[in-house]
Amino acid sequence: MALVQRGRTENRVIVDGTLLAGQGANTNGVWQNIERILPWSVTVRGTFNATVTLYVSNQTDRPLDSDNAQAVFQATTGTMSAGSTISFRWIKAAVSGFVSGAVTVDLMGGA
Repeated sequence: MALVQRGRTENRVIVDGTLLAGQGANTNGVWQNIERILPWSVTVRGTFNATVTLYVSNQTDRPLDSDNAQAVFQATTGTMSAGSTISFRWIKAAVSGFVSGAVTVDLMGGA
């Protein structure tokens, strides 16, 4: 569960990876830096009975992983995809109300 950023050009950065990989329980998730990544898209996939919430933050310092008091970008109880051309500094995916299945949340951007 990590995002890897690579310099594409001097002023352009891309990101490709997962926020959650086969998550089978409730989790607060891990804040990942996506500063300067535009545009970006996220896909929630898997067969699951749970709520997946994507949080974003422009807080200067990295929020604690337990901090779910940030802005909700999107929440879903099924598969979905979304994206943004607006920059945020931090993003994470959290799972709550888990009953069954496995959740994966993929993120790519800057392409």
